[in-house]
Amino acid sequence: MNDSLLNPRDVIAGNFQAALQGFGGSGCDTSPTAPEPAVAGEGGCLFFNPFSSNFAAPPGDALHNSPELRDFIIGDYFGNGESTLTALEANLTGFLSGYRAGFAAGVQYRD
Repeated sequence: MNDSLLNPRDVIAGNFQAALQGFGGSGCDTSPTAPEPAVAGEGGCLFFNPFSSNFAAPPGDALHNSPELRDFIIGDYFGNGESTLTALEANLTGFLSGYRAGFAAGVQYRD
């Protein structure tokens, strides 16, 4: 048996898509029970600009990707995995006519 615990940081696909459409950020409430409907790019809703970085656009610029937005898009993935391998192998050989050879048999089981 093999146990593993994975914790890579990666893009959260749903959050990334929401941010591309202007609904990124932890302050953007897109739930159906929100007091007011979310509007793309307004209030706490942020756009993610995939063609810019913090170096290309200063804070306050519409093209700026805030650190908050990065934290919204990139998150932890926790994976707890377990695997098992069972193998059963059998070999059987015989006499090869024309040669001076006998036969052999073998069985192997691994768990």
